[in-house]
Amino acid sequence: MPDVAPPVVCTPTIAGLEQDDVVAVAPFADTWFFVVDDFVALDETRTVAVGRHGDFLVDGLFLIAFDGSGGVQWSTLLSAGEVVPWLVRLERVDDQVWVIGLDGSNVAVWRYALDGVESVATTIADAWVEQWTPTPSGGLLLGGRTGWGPDSTSVFVELTTDGEELWRGGEDIAAFDHAWGDGPIRRLDGARLLWEHDPRAEPFAGFPIDVGVHWARLHDSGEVAAVATLTGEGGLVTAALRIDASGTPLWSDIRPRVTISAVHPRGDGSIELRGERRECWPLPWVALLDATGDTTFEAQLVDGGGGRFGAFGLDGSDRPISIVATGEAIEWRTLREVQR
Repeated sequence: MPDVAPPVVCTPTIAGLEQDDVVAVAPFADTWFFVVDDFVALDETRTVAVGRHGDFLVDGLFLIAFDGSGGVQWSTLLSAGEVVPWLVRLERVDDQVWVIGLDGSNVAVWRYALDGVESVATTIADAWVEQWTPTPSGGLLLGGRTGWGPDSTSVFVELTTDGEELWRGGEDIAAFDHAWGDGPIRRLDGARLLWEHDPRAEPFAGFPIDVGVHWARLHDSGEVAAVATLTGEGGLVTAALRIDASGTPLWSDIRPRVTISAVHPRGDGSIELRGERRECWPLPWVALLDATGDTTFEAQLVDGGGGRFGAFGLDGSDRPISIVATGEAIEWRTLREVQR
């Protein structure tokens, strides 16, 4: 008789979280909630979430600001007009929150004060946006391509705080210090390239070229934080890294089997990474890395947390929460650690 190997047992190495308490809210009458796409902390006790709603197709977006207990402080519905976003993200800039909705060829943007007052609602046409960064004046610099095809060309658009196009062009001519990640990290002083750092190694024979850096952000210190997808042992890995003001690497943090879906930087230099980790099986994942590269929090959501209908991350007090669309309501879920 042949020997039969014992079954492989996977032992998780990071904390597992499951639902602890639920607060369900339905601030809009006769509204069907599709999905919660993203959320970001307004302060230690307030969190704002964005998602999509509609009966059969996406009718628009919604914003809901929660207090620390899941109560609604303010809420509003947003119409995207002809734009039907397939990806929605939030960007906190000082005392404002930008809502960025992408449908591939267009970008719908809104700007809200922390008390829910809208100041911008506009559409940027003919831009396949791949990343953005805040401007010193409180606007946004968008970067991407003119389309998805191989013959598409680069396009950059700078928005003022009022949502107006300050300029648009095929080259990055922004007149302020910033950083981009489009394979390598590029640190720019206005339109002048100060330095470039490429974390990608020489690809293996026959292996596709790495994606490289796809998110980068300049901090007040002059250092640049970045997130990349690289080739590691066994396949692709996620890497977080930090470069000093002169272009010298300070540290890098490699995350095997992690796919990033959202990055939220903080004023203290830390970054919150959200996505999916395939440790024993694919699960929603979050990690908080401080400015020195240390992991101050990391966990997986063992019950799925609503899967593709919700967002999982940290609130303003660094508590892990999930905010999930259930169709007729939005659920604010607090989480507890479980033994596995």
